[in-house]
Amino acid sequence: MALSILNPDSGIATSLLANAPSVDVYGFEMEATWAATDNLTVLASYSYNESEITEEFLVGDLKTYIFNPLTLANPPLIRDAKGNELNRSPRNKIAIGAFHIQPFDSGTLVTSATYSNIDKQYVSVHNDDVESIDDYSKLDARISWQAANGNYEVSVYGDNLTDELSYANGYAVGNQQMGNRLSGRAIAPRTVGAELVFFF
Repeated sequence: MALSILNPDSGIATSLLANAPSVDVYGFEMEATWAATDNLTVLASYSYNESEITEEFLVGDLKTYIFNPLTLANPPLIRDAKGNELNRSPRNKIAIGAFHIQPFDSGTLVTSATYSNIDKQYVSVHNDDVESIDDYSKLDARISWQAANGNYEVSVYGDNLTDELSYANGYAVGNQQMGNRLSGRAIAPRTVGAELVFFF
């Protein structure tokens, strides 16, 4: 991502595509599948991610940018991100799902549901609370009827059934001239629908 990086020789901050000089990252992932019955399967996954910037990383904090009409610009405050975690790196992610398949002479009924939770994450390397996205959860479900002759499938579904509000799709903090105004793009709200698919 483009960051306002301080050049230690010139003392000037310039917008650059830059990586942190040194970062420690470790974690793990686990997945499990349980065939509870001949018709019911349960799936689960969990991931843990820990990150830390371990060397000096002088980055401009854009939310401290103050427009100055006399000089046209007043550069943002330069801050050291050492010791902070990487942006967009939630520590914990969990997902649990299940699907049930019930065959009939005329077709097959498939029912599925998925629950997921994503931990708090920061949208900048400064790790300020104002630039964080709280943890959020989603519950999705689907019921499908598949014709025995394979000619069609009809489904009803619901996404984000609990109508969770999160700005995980996009989040930004405006500068001080705008009063650190927040802006973002929310995940899709509760959505229900139906599908009819024909196979040729």
